[in-house]
Amino acid sequence: FPNIKNNVLDLYSENYKIVIFSNQAGIGLEKVKKSDFQLKVENIIKCLSIPVQVFAATNISIYRKPAPGMWDVLCSKKNDNIEIDLTSSFYVGDAAGRKKDWAPKKKSDISKGDRLFAINLGIKFFTPEEYFLKGPTIPYSMPTFDPSTIKLISHTPSLSTEQEMILMVGIQGSGKSHYCKTYFVPNGYVYVNKDTM
Repeated sequence: FPNIKNNVLDLYSENYKIVIFSNQAGIGLEKVKKSDFQLKVENIIKCLSIPVQVFAATNISIYRKPAPGMWDVLCSKKNDNIEIDLTSSFYVGDAAGRKKDWAPKKKSDISKGDRLFAINLGIKFFTPEEYFLKGPTIPYSMPTFDPSTIKLISHTPSLSTEQEMILMVGIQGSGKSHYCKTYFVPNGYVYVNKDTM
């Protein structure tokens, strides 16, 4: 949209920080050249002529949207220890979960990743059409499973005085190590994981 540049420059003049978060698994799969993506980013920044931070998740990991990994790196290491105002922050993305024909002859969105990313961060979300063209909110679909509806229960494990082995099973980053180090190690259990083995 021709007004994007001026809209972004206006945000910058209002002291917003401009950050691009992009899933680029094609780089990790060697389907896209890193240099091609880098050139595209350099051209965008050259066009804007303002400081822009760019984060690209090149593999399937905690850094890939909708997971908050890239955001966490921004907050913890790449923001000069400046606290981010979540109430003023927002995210604009086109992976919004819109269904086929949400506009004449438009395909469905590739995913819901951008919308879910903003939800995971607790910030407002807009599609490019909503934000830059002031268009209406288009109906969209959400995943059938919503983890925010799960009631969290405080759980302290029952510890045994007998010899026992506890096997923790779960995906990477699900909290197995944290749970073991929090509840078992302080009570005399030995913690062994695949990395140290």
